[in-house]
Amino acid sequence: MSLNNADVRKVARLARLAMSETEIETARSQLSGIFALIAEMQAVDTKGIAPMSHAQDVSQRLREDVVTETNQRELFQSIAPQVEAGLYLVRIVKGEGGREKGRSSAKVFPFPLPPSSSPSKQ
Repeated sequence: MSLNNADVRKVARLARLAMSETEIETARSQLSGIFALIAEMQAVDTKGIAPMSHAQDVSQRLREDVVTETNQRELFQSIAPQVEAGLYLVRIVKGEGGREKGRSSAKVFPFPLPPSSSPSKQ
């Protein structure tokens, strides 16, 4: 794919970049080189080659999935500005339309644990 300076100007305008003629010519040359490299890579026959997530054969050391902290929900909710039925109440975010400030009826409940499945201390 060959680019001309008009293509680079259009992309620069879309990206809201102010570019001089020298910068446009440099960018055109660099982008043309990138597109040439992409075309060269696409020409390589990769049939039968499995995709890789990493260039080296590495594996992550995994830890056991166990609870390491106790449930402190009551403590955190005791210092929250407003809570209802175990849920945090948050203010309405004022949008561009200009809604009135107030308390939202929507509730934020980050990762609650029902009382029967609360983790025990370990």
